[in-house]
Amino acid sequence: MKTFGSMEPSFIGKFLLLLVSVGLGRGKLKGYFSKAWRKLRLSSPVDIVYNGLKFRLFVHGNTIETKMLFSSRIREKLELNALKNFLPKDGVFIDVGANVGYYSLHIAHNTECRVIAVEPNPKLVKRLKHNATFNGLQDKIEIWKVALGDHSGIARLYLGITDLGSSSIINAERDGVFIDVKIRPLIDLLTSNAVRRIDALKIDVEGVEDKVLKPFFEMAHQSFYPSMLIIEDSSKASWEWDVIDWMLSNGYEITGKSRGNVILKRS
Repeated sequence: MKTFGSMEPSFIGKFLLLLVSVGLGRGKLKGYFSKAWRKLRLSSPVDIVYNGLKFRLFVHGNTIETKMLFSSRIREKLELNALKNFLPKDGVFIDVGANVGYYSLHIAHNTECRVIAVEPNPKLVKRLKHNATFNGLQDKIEIWKVALGDHSGIARLYLGITDLGSSSIINAERDGVFIDVKIRPLIDLLTSNAVRRIDALKIDVEGVEDKVLKPFFEMAHQSFYPSMLIIEDSSKASWEWDVIDWMLSNGYEITGKSRGNVILKRS
C-alpha cells in the first residue's frame, strides 16, 4: 500500500477540485466535472482530505467515491451529526453496507464507540482497510467481511458494473458478474462476536434491508433493538416487508429524513 499523499491529484485535478470546494459542485456541474476528469485521463485513485478525514478515492466505478470528489455538499451530514450527538461514550455502532468506510471512519474518529463495519465486497473491504489505516483507525474498526440476510450459507453478490456500491444479492445486471460471499443473519453474527447491545445501526444494502432486519427483530429481545437506526429507503419498492412501518408500530419514531435515508429512534 502506497503512503497517503503519494497519489495526490495532478495540477488540473486540483483545479477541478478547487472549483468543487468553492461551491460549484452542484446539480449538473457534478457530472461535468466527473466527465472532464475521465476525458482528461487524470489519475485514479487520488488522495484527498474530505470532511476532516483522509481518503484514497477511486474516481469512477463507485458512486459514493465519485460524489465525495465532485459534490460541494458534505455527504449525509444530517445523519453523521445525528449519530455523533446520540452515541454514548461506550456505545456500539454497526455500519451495515459499509462500502469504503465513510460512516465507520467518522464515528471511529469522533467517538470512543465500538465500531463494526459489515461489508461483503472484497474490493471495498480493501479500500476500507486502507482508509482506516491512513487515519490511524485500523484498531478502532472491526471489519466483518460478510453479507447479511435471512439465512446462513453462501450467496451470490452481483457486482454493479458502473457502481460497486450498487452490488446486490437480489438484483443482477444484464451481462453482470457475481462473486460468492458468506451470508449470515445479523443476530447470529452479533451473538457470536459478543455484541450485547446496539446503540445505533446504519443500513444500506441495496434493497435487502427487510431480509436483514425482519429476522433480527423477530428473534432478538426488545432490549437488543437499536436505539437509533438509519435506513436507506430509496430501494423500498424491493422490500417484501415494510421495515419502517413495522418500526413505527413498535416503539420507533422518525426523527430525521434526508434525500436517501430515514432516521428513527426508539421512543
